[in-house]
Amino acid sequence: MLADLRRRGFSIPRLRHLLSTLRDTFGVRLYEAIGDDGALTLFIGGDQLFARTVDGRLYNLDQPTQALMMVGEELPLRPLVAREQRKRRSSAASG
Repeated sequence: MLADLRRRGFSIPRLRHLLSTLRDTFGVRLYEAIGDDGALTLFIGGDQLFARTVDGRLYNLDQPTQALMMVGEELPLRPLVAREQRKRRSSAASG
């Protein structure tokens, strides 16, 4: 997950901020917020990360002190999911 966010342009200090925000503000670890089963679900919209609680409140993780008020059209958000890393095949094994 972190490597995927890093490829999307998220800096290491921003990723550290994400991890500390999840831990300190919401009391969860990153792996607990991946997928749709936990108390918190992570979303990405452009270069912004959001968290949705089970009761439906949405937070911008850059400044998670107050839930966002949604008016009008909703933000184009996609759930943040872990991707399995493909194993690289060595050239000797492929040929």
